[in-house]
Amino acid sequence: MHLILLLTSLLGVVLISMLTLRSRWRARSWSHRRILQGVVLAMPLLSLGISSCDLHYALGHACFAVTSSFWDDPVGNILALTPLAMALGALLWGSIRLLLMHWVLPRTGGRLDDDLQTLVVTCARRLDMLPPAVRLCVAAYPLAWTSGWRQPWLVLSTWMKEHLDRQELEAVIMHELAHVARQDTRVLWIGRVLRDAFWYLPTSRVAYRQLEQDKEPACDDLAVGVTRRPLALASALTKVWLQAVDGSATPSFEFAHHLEGTHPQIVERIERLMVKRASSPATVSAPSGLSILSALGAIEVTILLLLFGIMACGPLLILARWF
Repeated sequence: MHLILLLTSLLGVVLISMLTLRSRWRARSWSHRRILQGVVLAMPLLSLGISSCDLHYALGHACFAVTSSFWDDPVGNILALTPLAMALGALLWGSIRLLLMHWVLPRTGGRLDDDLQTLVVTCARRLDMLPPAVRLCVAAYPLAWTSGWRQPWLVLSTWMKEHLDRQELEAVIMHELAHVARQDTRVLWIGRVLRDAFWYLPTSRVAYRQLEQDKEPACDDLAVGVTRRPLALASALTKVWLQAVDGSATPSFEFAHHLEGTHPQIVERIERLMVKRASSPATVSAPSGLSILSALGAIEVTILLLLFGIMACGPLLILARWF
């Protein structure tokens, strides 16, 4: 009976996630699409909770003991332990990536630049946010990158300052600040941990891929909504693309982007900006990854308590037996 419950929960998670992914295209804003993607990524936590309940059964608190078959115990226990082990492994690997990122960032060799810092402060005020720390890296290739959790960093190469005019540089900085305002570093880290934890579900992989692909056009829209100059950002991206086609990026930054799970989409973004008209000023309304997980966690716990109550083998029953 427990084996059937585990398989049914996985099937239910996949079906509900597929319906949620289909409704993503009807979302009116990038914020709503991100919420739907977060729902799909966090949905397998429900089956993980049921697996924990099955381990509770395996430890001697039998539920449906009369209807259980002789093969139900070993197979069910394996199916319960495997997702828990993979989830812990994904969390461990995500923590290692985060530590490596904190190790790579201070070694960028960047230096402070007062002119850039002033421009970043001005752009940050237009987005009503605190400016991140800025590092200017001496390099003959284009680089514009934000990262960091508690104190975000904005890393720019000297190539960007030398080859972009002020409007292009302002558009690039505004785009990078949009990543900070949307808390993309945190959201992508959480999303990648959930994807790695439930890699065996196709919906988790699709939801993370959509989450990763949507962040760049979403930040483009936010930057254009503030600057009202889509062609400036398109021109900057064109210069970056023409310079980057020779593959001149250094291995350290390629490694850093791999740690964060980011992949460039320059050509698609240029084509999109060329046909985009200047929109009205935008506001940052995207919820953070922590707020999304908090809301989803409350829903998951409520559903699990209901399931445990129906099964009459929840954690409350263990406490009752102790007393």
